[in-house]
Amino acid sequence: MSVSMIPTSGFEELAIVIVAKNHNPTMLTLDFLQSSGIVPLDWKLAEPAVLNSHRAEVQFTNDTIISTKYDSIIFSQTIENKPLEDIKIPAIVRKYIQTLPNVDYQGLEINPSTFVTFEDENKGAFRHYIATSLLSSGAWHDFGKEPVIATLHLGYTLERGKFNLKIDDVRLLQTDNTPQSAVLFSGNFHYEIAGNTSSERLQYLCRLIDSWQNDFKTYRELVNQRFLDKPVQ
Repeated sequence: MSVSMIPTSGFEELAIVIVAKNHNPTMLTLDFLQSSGIVPLDWKLAEPAVLNSHRAEVQFTNDTIISTKYDSIIFSQTIENKPLEDIKIPAIVRKYIQTLPNVDYQGLEINPSTFVTFEDENKGAFRHYIATSLLSSGAWHDFGKEPVIATLHLGYTLERGKFNLKIDDVRLLQTDNTPQSAVLFSGNFHYEIAGNTSSERLQYLCRLIDSWQNDFKTYRELVNQRFLDKPVQ
């Protein structure tokens, strides 16, 4: 890694996505989520919920969001520096599918992501982090009026399935609304639901959710140790 691009800070997010048929987004209300025990009664909305026949989104003050998009239900949480046992999303997802066992669940995705900022000694060199740190140099670097901004897609084959990683040069807004350059690492573990009966498929889905930490640790190992050169925790 370039000496002028030392990772200084960042934050992580975890999204668990359930792919399902015949799911009605209009039922995703605060009353339903709390009365069924999917989320605790003391959770408060950060802003009014979005609810219509096409999509729904419920955002809580603890940076947890439950939303729908097309045929997917998305559960996401900003992690910061929480230990894995303090991450609430997997238990919420498990409670959700147990509350609605008759939904036609098709697949599951474990999607961790990391925003990383860097110490930039050269003041501006960071914007082409991918091109200068991850890709070989060439004449294609020096084309156009500004440094090239890249997106990189990588696919890995693991023992338990495929893992995809996307890396983007991005801009974050700081608290004073000034932009800050960063890199976004976005992981994706995708699983199809196996089983001949609805009961078997539900049990298989629960087992996938229960093993989320294995995927998350794999993602952290790749990003933190092999890209960012961070020491093993």
